[in-house]
Amino acid sequence: MQEGPNASTADRLYVHGGRVDEIVASQVGGQWYNHHYDARGHCILLTTASGGLEQQYDYDAFGFPYFYTATGAKLNSSLVKTRFLFTGREWLNDLRVYDYRNRRNWAASSNLMRYCVLKSTSECVTLCRSVEYTCR
Repeated sequence: MQEGPNASTADRLYVHGGRVDEIVASQVGGQWYNHHYDARGHCILLTTASGGLEQQYDYDAFGFPYFYTATGAKLNSSLVKTRFLFTGREWLNDLRVYDYRNRRNWAASSNLMRYCVLKSTSECVTLCRSVEYTCR
């Protein structure tokens, strides 16, 4: 998969693995990185193509990401600007939520926001507790 300003210019390239939302490698600015996951499917390490540790990631109980350098120094954000983190989902840093395709996970409170299109052109937002799995 690629993303960029148009079809012929790619800013980033992604190589998907065998599991849902598993990105095993990405190319950012001409540099290839390998993504490493724990047993729960959370991206925890980013290494260079030569095997050197680039960044480390940790999460709180609700998926809020914490970024670290290869030596363990804490960062405010990802230096590589990787977005696929907790359970392999895309982290939208400006909104501070995870993109779960048809809903968003607000990592600060464990709430899921689901956008639903009504019969009219207006939209509603339903907040759901992530432990309930159903929206009312």
